[in-house]
Amino acid sequence: MRPYAVICATGGIPLKPRSIPGLDGEKVFTAPEIILGEKTLKDSRVAVIGSGMTGLETAEILCAQGNKVTMVEMAPELAPGTWFQLVDDVMSRIAPYGPEIRTGTKLVSVEDGKIITQDAKYLEHLKGREGQIVFTISAMGEMALPGYALYAASKFAMKGFQQAVRLEAPENLKMTCIYPVSTETNLFKVGGNGVEMEKPFPVQSPEAVAKAAARAIEKGKKSVYPCPIYLPSRVLMSVLPFVRSIYLKNEQCRLMRFLEFKKRMVCGCI
Repeated sequence: MRPYAVICATGGIPLKPRSIPGLDGEKVFTAPEIILGEKTLKDSRVAVIGSGMTGLETAEILCAQGNKVTMVEMAPELAPGTWFQLVDDVMSRIAPYGPEIRTGTKLVSVEDGKIITQDAKYLEHLKGREGQIVFTISAMGEMALPGYALYAASKFAMKGFQQAVRLEAPENLKMTCIYPVSTETNLFKVGGNGVEMEKPFPVQSPEAVAKAAARAIEKGKKSVYPCPIYLPSRVLMSVLPFVRSIYLKNEQCRLMRFLEFKKRMVCGCI
C-alpha cells in the first residue's frame, strides 16, 4: 500500500492541567475512565469540563446512568470547531436528559467537592471581596491596522466591555487595562496561516509587557502602555495627521508584501 498521506489519529493521553488547582482530587476522573467503564457514577451530580466530541460522549454516558450533568465549556458554544451534524446528533440524545449547559465559562479550581468557575469568582467580588481584574487589550483596541480587521474588532469590543464593567463594578473591585503594541509571540505566524507576517512597528518583548503590567497592578493604575513611544506617537498623530497617514501607509505596504509572498508560495515561485 502506498498512501498519498498517513493520518495519525491514535488518540492521546488524558491531561489534567497543573494550572488548575484541585484536579488531583479523588473524585476527579478522566473521560476515558468513564467511557471505558473503569469508573461508574450513578444518581450523582457531575460536572463535565470541556465539550469536544469526547466530552459530549462522556456527558451522554453519565446522563444515561442517571446522573445530573452540568456541561462546562470555556468557548461561547458547545464543541467549538466540530462539524455541526456530529454535535446535533449527540445533543439530540443528551438533550432529553435536561443537562445544565454553561458555555463561556472557565474552570478556575476544584475546591471541597465544588467546581469554581471564573464567573463564580466574579460573583464573590460583587459580594464585597477585594479583587482586581486585568484586561489585556492591545494598542489595536485604539487604532486598527491593515490586515488585522478581525483582531482589531475584538480589541475594540474588549475596550468597550471594560468601560461598561467599570461603570457597573463595585468599589472593592479594581481594574487595570494593558495596551501592548506588537509583541514577540506566535500570533503573527498563526495569523499568517503558517507564514510569519511582518510585525507592525514598534515591537516589544513579552517580558517588557509583563513587567509593565506588574508595576501597574502594584500601583493600582487604571491603564498601562508598556511601549514608551506609544503615547507620545499618539499625541503626535493627533497634532500632525499626516504622520498618522504615513504610518498607516507603511503598514499597508507590509500587508501587500505579505500577500504577494503568500501568492508566490501558492504559485510555487518560492
